[in-house]
Amino acid sequence: MLPLMTLTTAFAADAQIYSMTTDGGGNTVSNSTFLAQSFSTGANQVNLSTVNVRIRNDVGDGLSFNVSLYSSSDGKPGSKIEDLATNSNINHYQEFNNTYRSSRLLIANTQYFIVVSGNQSSIGPVWKFNSNVPSSTLSPPPTFTSFVSNNAGLTWSATPNQNYNMVVAVAAYEPTPTPVSIPIPDPVQPDAISTISAMA
Repeated sequence: MLPLMTLTTAFAADAQIYSMTTDGGGNTVSNSTFLAQSFSTGANQVNLSTVNVRIRNDVGDGLSFNVSLYSSSDGKPGSKIEDLATNSNINHYQEFNNTYRSSRLLIANTQYFIVVSGNQSSIGPVWKFNSNVPSSTLSPPPTFTSFVSNNAGLTWSATPNQNYNMVVAVAAYEPTPTPVSIPIPDPVQPDAISTISAMA
């Protein structure tokens, strides 16, 4: 059997459809207080690539938080689609930008939310925010909204001028590549050499 060579197709470079990295205030999360930040897709469906959130802990050791992707329902966070991080630990006085990876397919022209929650009952880390307008590679840029829930996501209230520190990057959608098998010919064998023995 001839050996096979497989070809696949590479994805395009990631695009940041939401970016807010300017420092500002911060809101606390707990197991009942959830914070949500919207982002939207453009005219084409895409694959979610990475989500980076900026979290700080000024309270004490032993704190953790969760990061999830939610759908949108009437302009507010709807149902959870995917957990990007659960029980992510953060030490006292630590502030970092954590990046979480996904390949979730996102529908074109659709609003989604990143939701951050805590795992403690009354205290927790804070999600940093700024009143500036986030940047986006989409043109025209969508309207971004943020929300807070004080009952673990049952109901949501808008928090104007609080755009959370987050970067959402997406990759151009391409169907799952189908391997293409190309036969590779066997190497050419040299002609056989005949030896004639002379009679004495």
